[in-house]
Amino acid sequence: MSRLILPAVFTALLSSPALAITCQGDYQVVGGQRISTPYCRDGVLAAVARASGFRVSDAAVRLQAGKKSELCRYLNSDIRAQPACDDTLPNADSD
Repeated sequence: MSRLILPAVFTALLSSPALAITCQGDYQVVGGQRISTPYCRDGVLAAVARASGFRVSDAAVRLQAGKKSELCRYLNSDIRAQPACDDTLPNADSD
């Protein structure tokens, strides 16, 4: 009996909206404060990519470094994508 209850409890906890990450643009809302996080920046990059015609999910950008690099090469001129791409592409200012 406990084998059936335990997975149900974990599923309920993981799907709880209270545990979901809330983003406002590039920023994650934590305790009412906005903090710039890679998670939210990658979500914005994925949204910009979709608006530009790419078929990509937020998870693909977060989990596949090659996919993120590819999108950054194409979208780095878009100011909305630059925060997510700053740590992916070499900086032209650093010589």
